[in-house]
Amino acid sequence: MRSKMTLTPDFQNVKLFELFLQGENFSALIEFLKTHGGINATDEYGRTALIFCITNNKNPIERFPFANTFAKKLIDIGIDINKKDLSGMVALHSCIATENYEILDCLLKNDAINLYTMPPLLNYAFNKNVHNYSLVIKLLNSGLNPYDKNEKGVSFYDILQEYSTSEIYVGGNKVDVKPILEVIHKKW
Repeated sequence: MRSKMTLTPDFQNVKLFELFLQGENFSALIEFLKTHGGINATDEYGRTALIFCITNNKNPIERFPFANTFAKKLIDIGIDINKKDLSGMVALHSCIATENYEILDCLLKNDAINLYTMPPLLNYAFNKNVHNYSLVIKLLNSGLNPYDKNEKGVSFYDILQEYSTSEIYVGGNKVDVKPILEVIHKKW
């Protein structure tokens, strides 16, 4: 098992995809991982089997309806839920990107979860869909602090303030951040 992230993968992503094409067999997945570096083994993109499950639950090409069940089992047996891929993303980012809110909720309830990742989750969730306030509010309610500043000295709250005082349109609709600001003002 690798102790740090390198460009040398433990397995090729296509091999995991082929395994999933064979059907719902969690034992086969565990055996595959054991022979390819262990439960936290990664593909050529630095992604674990957990991230593969998260992103392939609603894969438009080949849907694997058992992927979320596998993800939960991997979490239960101790997969590193905070392991970064080569782009620096973690499982929470994958949940947000693929709108896999079932596993997002599961991860947010896990005591081992690190909410303070880069890129910052609040910014990432907001940028993913500026009109979906429920996701940002869920993250705020999970304990993320909107006043924490990034490496440039800017907080999520600062960004929201800019949006609230500007006429910013996305997809022809004005971005209204008032619901998020209301939650922040009530909580902090």
